[in-house]
Amino acid sequence: LFYDCFWDAAAAQIVLVCPRMLNLEILFAEADFYADGQRIVVAEIERLSRCAIAKFDLIGDAPRVLTVSHDLFGGNVPIGGDFLEAYRQTNAMFVLSKNNKLSWIQDWLSYNVQEHGANAVVFADNVSTKYGRAQLLDAIGEVEGIETATVVRARYPFGPTDEKYDNALYLQRSLTELFRRRFLAHARAVIVTDIDELFYSRSGRSIFDATVESEEGYVRADARWVYTNYQTVSDAPRHRDHGYVTTRGRPKSNRKYAVAPEGAQQGKQWLTHFINGRRDPVDPDFELWHFRHLNTGWKLDRTRSDGELEEYEPLKTAMAKVFGAPEVPPEPTEEEIRARRANRRKLIITAMKNESSFILEWVAYHRAIGFDDFLVYTNDCTDNTVELLQALQRKGVLVHEENEVLKRGPQKSALLHARTHPSVEKANWILVSDIDEFLNIHVGKGHVDDLIDLHPKADAIPVTWKLFGCDGVVEFEDAPVISSFFDGEPPLKEGGLKKRFVKTLFRPSENIERFGTHGPIPASGAEITWVAPDGRVLGDDDNLTRPKKEFAYDIAQINHYAVGSVDAFLVKRDRGRVNHYRQTMELDYWNKMNRSGAEDRSILRHKDGMMEELNALLEDPEIRKLHEEGVAWRKSRIAELKEMPAFAEMRQTILDDLG
Repeated sequence: LFYDCFWDAAAAQIVLVCPRMLNLEILFAEADFYADGQRIVVAEIERLSRCAIAKFDLIGDAPRVLTVSHDLFGGNVPIGGDFLEAYRQTNAMFVLSKNNKLSWIQDWLSYNVQEHGANAVVFADNVSTKYGRAQLLDAIGEVEGIETATVVRARYPFGPTDEKYDNALYLQRSLTELFRRRFLAHARAVIVTDIDELFYSRSGRSIFDATVESEEGYVRADARWVYTNYQTVSDAPRHRDHGYVTTRGRPKSNRKYAVAPEGAQQGKQWLTHFINGRRDPVDPDFELWHFRHLNTGWKLDRTRSDGELEEYEPLKTAMAKVFGAPEVPPEPTEEEIRARRANRRKLIITAMKNESSFILEWVAYHRAIGFDDFLVYTNDCTDNTVELLQALQRKGVLVHEENEVLKRGPQKSALLHARTHPSVEKANWILVSDIDEFLNIHVGKGHVDDLIDLHPKADAIPVTWKLFGCDGVVEFEDAPVISSFFDGEPPLKEGGLKKRFVKTLFRPSENIERFGTHGPIPASGAEITWVAPDGRVLGDDDNLTRPKKEFAYDIAQINHYAVGSVDAFLVKRDRGRVNHYRQTMELDYWNKMNRSGAEDRSILRHKDGMMEELNALLEDPEIRKLHEEGVAWRKSRIAELKEMPAFAEMRQTILDDLG
């Protein structure tokens, strides 16, 4: 029925602070009220935003007990006094908080003391479960400069619920009104923010001084989210670890304000984000920083960033001034790096058909960049792909499985079977990749461990395709793919396409329901942390497996040789698609995937390592013989296809287009 009851000596009134009354107002009308046994009646009910104030006039000394009597309920409630004198002319802060870390609270207080001259706080603790009132008071007492502090335990629900009408909607505004009237009405000025929000002045002014000196007695500031560098911050970030903003402009956070209670806004209700309305002006000298990674998770998951980040010098300078430089974890030693990588198994899963001539290069390349295991599914091969894979399996190079193709098609069937395969059980990281895709990493030595080490908190690292065209190559030759095609698709500013697919390097876990072609599919209710190669933490607003324009090619890319040579493409069309298996590869596929216009030879850094692995495989006479037979089969099949009218016509059309 009401949150609190206190005696307003100046007005000679008993004040009840209530949630919005709605259908409870009739109970007020029906109930009898007594102050120390003397019957009293409601003099006024103020109906405010999401709360109400009931007032009872009383002549005489301050009463001690309010008695409520009704047929359905009743009881005695102590009548408290006000604390206005304790906060008179203070630079005060008011906050409603639950389970915010004590270190965050101390940092919030310290910043406001040092930067703005705060000296008092009224703290409404929404029954935190991680510490008690005494611990909270002790933590506040350790902050130098706080001279007056009150902690009140607000034992009522607050926050989102499934109920349309629920007290959780009303607690924040009711408590703000309670503390305005009972504690802060004579304060010099009051900051109304949360623990994860701090005001910054471009000119260096105190927001308390600016508020008192303003004609409106009210300073409101634009707000922006600020971020940590996700990759270097600890698991328990603090204000000082934030030094970044998004490059996507300025994602808005809700504005907040400071107010002089005895100024031009005297007597008005303090709402969450404004006093008079959403169009209340803002002071351009001030900015509110909303610290994204100080998050208890009570409302939403804020562990993810909103896109690419850049350093924000005013924020970094302010944090260093108050808190000192942020702690940076020490760089691991070479021995630590080797030990970590030695226990990390990386697996590639693929599905293929009629790829015998390309298998050795693809396996050799990915062994050279650090993959340990290969799980290969095949179906309906008419060349010697199966025989070559079985020979490689006998040497311990890979694991081959016959693919039982379900209605979902070859690739999706293979990924379904792979989910419970023993190779997956022992893998720490997995990449689902096709035989025409090569992971090309640009950081460190270009090894897969370099990419993984770059993002220690990632569960999934989506690496964007970069398509390579036929580069004018017509005939199929037994030559490495990576040293045959260098004509790649151009960047966006030179006419390149937006929305490019990815292939995702990910950690297998119980949080993943199934393996997708382009990335893992989380189990219902589970979350996995997606981190782009450049360190951006991806969230709900990002297309995780088909980014629009932020490709991070400076860190890593998937070289996708989707067409190969003109003649090799004939065999690909004959084989059919591994994913969209009901679709044939016609000219529209060639035109879509034969992207070109920008030379890229970056993958050649791995050629020597790949050739070393390849030559080692070819030392086995059986493997060499099977590879040569695979090459001969492909050349023979090309000759056959060139004699077929449909294939001959398509080939000629492509050649005509190439000029």
